[in-house]
Amino acid sequence: MAARLLLVISALALLVLSTSAGGLLGGAIPLGDGAVPAPLSAGAPSAGVVPTGGTTPLSLSPISVSTAPAGLLIDTTNGTAFVESEYGNNLTAISLATGETTAVIQLGDEPYPQALALDPTNWTVWVANSGSGNVSDVSIGGGYVLASVPVGASPDAVLVNPSNKEVYVANGGSSSVSIISPSTAIPTVVSTVPVGPDPDGLAVDTSNHDVFVADAGANNVTVISGKTNAVARTVPVGIEPGGYGAMVYDPATGDIYVVNTASDNVSIIGGTNLTDFASVTVGSGPDAIALDSATGDLFVANRFSDNVTVIVAKNGTVAGSIPVGSQPGLQNGIAINAKAGLVYVANSGSANVSVLSATTLRVVGTVMVQDLPVAVAVDPNGGTVWVANEGSSTVSVFLLAQASFRESGLPNGANWTLSIGTPPVTVTDTVAKGKGLVSLYLANGVFPYSVGLPGGYGFSKVTGSNTPSQHSLTVSGLSVKYKLTFGPIENLTFAESGLPSGALWSVSLQPVGSSGEPAGYNLSTNNASMTFQVVKGAWRWALTTVPSPYVSKSTQGKLHVGTHALTKSLRFKEVVATVIFEEAGLPSGTFWQVNVTGPLSENLSSTGASITFSLPSGTYSFEVWNFTAYNAEPVSGTFTIVAPHHHPYVEAISYLYTGP
Repeated sequence: MAARLLLVISALALLVLSTSAGGLLGGAIPLGDGAVPAPLSAGAPSAGVVPTGGTTPLSLSPISVSTAPAGLLIDTTNGTAFVESEYGNNLTAISLATGETTAVIQLGDEPYPQALALDPTNWTVWVANSGSGNVSDVSIGGGYVLASVPVGASPDAVLVNPSNKEVYVANGGSSSVSIISPSTAIPTVVSTVPVGPDPDGLAVDTSNHDVFVADAGANNVTVISGKTNAVARTVPVGIEPGGYGAMVYDPATGDIYVVNTASDNVSIIGGTNLTDFASVTVGSGPDAIALDSATGDLFVANRFSDNVTVIVAKNGTVAGSIPVGSQPGLQNGIAINAKAGLVYVANSGSANVSVLSATTLRVVGTVMVQDLPVAVAVDPNGGTVWVANEGSSTVSVFLLAQASFRESGLPNGANWTLSIGTPPVTVTDTVAKGKGLVSLYLANGVFPYSVGLPGGYGFSKVTGSNTPSQHSLTVSGLSVKYKLTFGPIENLTFAESGLPSGALWSVSLQPVGSSGEPAGYNLSTNNASMTFQVVKGAWRWALTTVPSPYVSKSTQGKLHVGTHALTKSLRFKEVVATVIFEEAGLPSGTFWQVNVTGPLSENLSSTGASITFSLPSGTYSFEVWNFTAYNAEPVSGTFTIVAPHHHPYVEAISYLYTGP
């Protein structure tokens, strides 16, 4: 095996192992009684993945599996992810490279599989079948069940001891541990060790090869000697210890850490003296624990307080508490990529995965998955993260990219925030030495984001990978970089002259550039001026609403806003055409009147020979009035004008005397 020493298996457990290649036994192991290995059940290609024989990179679409997937095992040597389905009664094998389902291995009638363990020596996977009281020995290369080994009632956890190569099975229903020798012609139980009631968690001390059994019903841990397979000691711990991946061995300190779900603490058992020498208080309802081999810290997911407690292994102190999503860590929903310095926490109640920095101890990303994520695993070679979604019968796969955001334009000591994703992850940075930098981890995709700035500053532009805008950005690959430019906010005022009081006018304002600049603005007012608050830079403006019949000689243009307020003057003038009504036939000095109705309605009268209107463009109707014994011809009509017009529109009116 490679240098990874930690082997922790519990109910619905998760193993992430790097192994060296060994001899492939496959169908060479006889099943006894002339039995023939069950044929491979070829699964249909996974949803969203096109199988191409391993030549196409993995699609990151959710992969459909059988009902209620609850356990994951990553076999990096063979490039396979194994997914157990509680109600599907099978084990699905998926290619790490392509996401193609390569096999669906049936485990028998109602086995209710509960835990997985990798046997790198024999190239097999052991599956604890709680419903059928046995364990299945599955050939990795052949994709079939080599043997079904009867054990005790309700086997809930399984592990392979790297020292003696034997398989240990915790039987939750019969208060025992079955020990299987896989090297015999037919794998058989070679010893049954009585332990406390309801054992459902296993861990192995790889220095002295002792096996630790969490007895949830007795509130203790039974220690089985790896040399004699006899009980060496029983250690009292907290209430309801172990279960679902809640024990871990630390090779650096030689200690065993046991999560006590009902007493909200972690017991530390010394690997040499086999005593519970310390108890560390964590959050409410701790369910899962993981060790960061790079930092030596332990991360405990607390399901009822929605946070993760960080324990410093070398001194047993709490380094911090990190808020995450809803109901984190259910059924071993926590995994660590020590090389990348990231911790992944599956939040079963909020259908997402919180990404934590193992060094800064804060959330640096949130990835939406599907309903009820309960287990998470990392492919250390490909960098992909695998999540079993029990509620949707799928496996989500995502690849994280490091997104770096560097600011410019803010003064030293200024605080700014970045909120990105759904639900948003918010980080705050303080500018030092004229520069500020925030790094987050995001799955490939499109993300909305926003920034918060100190008073008096605004967002100028963003540049970087995949042509970002000020509202969203696209993450593709393993690393993306962005530069966020901020600047002081200044007043840009537009002042008008020439419009009548109360006239409505509007101006639009757009940044100059192709991408990444701030959104445009549009303001309307009935006043003589309007003021925009904008950041320093070039802006393009345009008149969008002008009251008829007024125009401005300047209707659009470009302005550069510097470090001082700027005012742009707009002068309006009225644009009209001349319309003349000329009468003939009335005695001199006779009163007459013309009523005009249209875009502008007006009534004018005269005792002279003509009446003149100044009208904006449009179609009008008119009526001619006179209160004497003279009739007008025409008495009414319509006309259309287009302003401005160099020659007046003339309507001739003839009056005829009709009196006695």
